[in-house]
Amino acid sequence: MTKEIVLIGGASASGKTTFVKRFVKENTDYCAYRRVEAFDECAKELDVPFEQRFQKVPSEVVDNKIIDTLEAKQKLIHDIHYALQRGRDFVNGEADLMYVTPISDYFIEALLEKGTRVIASHIICSEEDLYKRAVLRYERGERELRANSFEDALSQREWERKLWIELYKKFNLEHIELNSSNNTPEEMTNIMNIQILSKRR
Repeated sequence: MTKEIVLIGGASASGKTTFVKRFVKENTDYCAYRRVEAFDECAKELDVPFEQRFQKVPSEVVDNKIIDTLEAKQKLIHDIHYALQRGRDFVNGEADLMYVTPISDYFIEALLEKGTRVIASHIICSEEDLYKRAVLRYERGERELRANSFEDALSQREWERKLWIELYKKFNLEHIELNSSNNTPEEMTNIMNIQILSKRR
């Protein structure tokens, strides 16, 4: 059986986590596994203090942990959370110079070399919805505020989209763009399922 990994990206508050939860509920053969989980597991294995895991655990070690997990589970949906890092000024600064992504060439190349089916999916959302959701999560005490205005939310969304388009093109990946402003998590899951099944070998 060909192994499959679905990469899910999008700006903060675009609906990635909500979509992933719905997707795995309907597709029980998929395992949800986030990069932060891989960092946590690698830190334990390397005896790295929890609070220093992002600084001291090498990215390639985390990549390999995700690949090993895929080998064991066969199908993963991988939520790439906060590709736009906190504390960066994407409105007034040189965003292309400050842009940080957790998706390395090594990671994608290693997956493809193993014959893995890689599906890259990017969730877009209106800047109004991004900002409103960010504020609501902040008011609930769930997250720090990562968008201070509609302009900030728009900038984050467009830089996320730029990353994913570059990723699709560079590695010629299957790609699906979902829209959480226009579609419910259930509708997005149906769109994803149709795409996956239509090209499954």
